[in-house]
Amino acid sequence: MGSFIACARGTKRVDMPRIASYWNTKSVYRNDIASQAMSRNRFQLLLWMLHFSNDEEDLENDRLHKIQPLLDKIVIKFHKMYNPGENICIDESLVPFQSRLIKKQYIPQKRHKYGVKLYKLCFDKGYTWNMKIYAGKDAGRSAPTAVVRELAKRLLDARRKLIADNYYTSLELAELLINRRTHLLGTVRKNRRELPKDILNKKN
Repeated sequence: MGSFIACARGTKRVDMPRIASYWNTKSVYRNDIASQAMSRNRFQLLLWMLHFSNDEEDLENDRLHKIQPLLDKIVIKFHKMYNPGENICIDESLVPFQSRLIKKQYIPQKRHKYGVKLYKLCFDKGYTWNMKIYAGKDAGRSAPTAVVRELAKRLLDARRKLIADNYYTSLELAELLINRRTHLLGTVRKNRRELPKDILNKKN
């Protein structure tokens, strides 16, 4: 299995039109990492058979049931490998990915403008400590404050500072965090209804 993972990672270094192209015998296309790790047929068979969950236990209303067990293990490793600092940051990123179960998102400010959206909780040095895949609106759990509450719950009550952009910054989030001994620093949208008018009209 280690050879398969190494082979899969190696194919990501150079974009090819098809998976089979990585085993092309022509030198201009040849990928030594893939071809030396295993044969093309074996790689494609493993890729087709690869599963991270038990189909008999899958929930019909859970779009992420195929990969959620793997994501949970990855996040546990994230937690073990880095000690949290004082400053934490909440943001989202797009992963270029084709899926029938998860709707693609569009965020014009990102390098990859179309893809599957990830909510990420990071530290000031860029380390991702927690993450969640956006799988559609799910009874309020995808709302900005709910996302922060879920991703940062193990880091609250420790006098940390959360840095956020105007998608997340709100009076609701500020009240939640201050009650959990956490400060909020972020830009804010002028159309936030809960903000006092004297703050909105202030120029500096």
